[in-house]
Amino acid sequence: MPKISDAAAARKMLHDKLDELLNRAEETAKDLHKFKEVDKMVRDEVLSLGEDVVRFGIEAAAPSLRLRARDTPCPHCKKPLQFKQFRRTTIRTSLTGEPMPVLSPVAVCAHGCAVLLNLVRHGLGLDDDGRTIRLRELAAMAGTIEPFEAAASQVLSELAGITMSANGVHGICQDVAEVARERMNAGMLGQARTLKREEVLYVMADGCMVWVGDGWHEVKFAVIFPSGSNPLVSKDRHTTTERQVICTLGDREDLGDAVWNAVERWLPRDVDGNAVAAGKIVFISDGSVWLRNMCEEKLPGAFVLLDWYHMAEHVAETAKILHAGNDLAAHRWRKEQEALLMNGRVSAMLNGLELLTRNATLTKAACEAVTALHGFLEPRRASLRYCEAKARGYLIGSGSAESAANHVVQQRMKRAGMRWERDGATAMLALRAAWRSTKGFVGLVKAA
Repeated sequence: MPKISDAAAARKMLHDKLDELLNRAEETAKDLHKFKEVDKMVRDEVLSLGEDVVRFGIEAAAPSLRLRARDTPCPHCKKPLQFKQFRRTTIRTSLTGEPMPVLSPVAVCAHGCAVLLNLVRHGLGLDDDGRTIRLRELAAMAGTIEPFEAAASQVLSELAGITMSANGVHGICQDVAEVARERMNAGMLGQARTLKREEVLYVMADGCMVWVGDGWHEVKFAVIFPSGSNPLVSKDRHTTTERQVICTLGDREDLGDAVWNAVERWLPRDVDGNAVAAGKIVFISDGSVWLRNMCEEKLPGAFVLLDWYHMAEHVAETAKILHAGNDLAAHRWRKEQEALLMNGRVSAMLNGLELLTRNATLTKAACEAVTALHGFLEPRRASLRYCEAKARGYLIGSGSAESAANHVVQQRMKRAGMRWERDGATAMLALRAAWRSTKGFVGLVKAA
């Protein structure tokens, strides 16, 4: 490729290469045997052409970078730099990831600091290995979705044509994870906006187990999204278009603090600038004690619901034992209990269970099952407000949290034979939360 001093020749060479590519494609189309490989041939040639275009663009910008050296502050003393000379340097782009030589102006500090700044590398935001921001973004996303070796050899190499080692992917993911974790804990991961007047903010939380260190540990997570971003796509099935995800290996305090930091960004403000939470938060969970306590501590005043499907599952199990061997009677009894709850007759349902436990004709197993159901629902009486929730148009199931256990945590962290150290698990949880949060990856690599 000609040097920047011969820009006209470089431009002509690029045009000639493009013409050659078109001619080869035309010739290939005439041979049916070769035509089967036309997409691969064109792709390889386009990548090669793309490298030349990028190199030409960077070197064409070099003279203006030289002139702007005095506008670039010294990283140490913040005083202007001065141009010193042109030097060859290498960059790695998202085209192939291979080293690409380019000509770059180099500047030094005019005030004695031991600074030698490569203006192309500085301007493109390259890392120490010369990789562009976009290349690091692709590597970080690949390593977040797949194990590092598979990300390097399959996702990046086979699908994107990018050459990178598993260690390279791992290192990039570690750097990006630090930023992701900081943003997640600060509630700044992903996009947020002020709720509209008619909207509420759903907070759905749960936990699942992952092998970390020497045993199983609970990953606590929450999914946050506004009601306006949850349209119905089929019968009883919604999709979420705006979402924030939070994951932690910490305790409920850690999750609760991050949840509130995220929730606060969505809430409207009063005249003094304080977040207005009253009537704006709907918290749905499986009713675990730690989740109830977290909600009381971090989201006071939230409209709290016990996930309908968790409740229905408990009722169904009790019905099977209560009417063992009679599926029709079990089905009828289950529907009766659900109807009482859905119609707001919570006291009638709970009183009925209590009376049923005194029925002398019940078997021991049936009595224990009904007692257990009553013991599960009674402490959660305040979260059985399904009738009121339906009247307000609220969701009553925590399907988004249930789904998050799978697509955020388990699909990446619970594959066969996988074991994690705590630092690695914490980093990956932050990356997965970023990946599954709307625009959660935006700016992460640039800030890393």
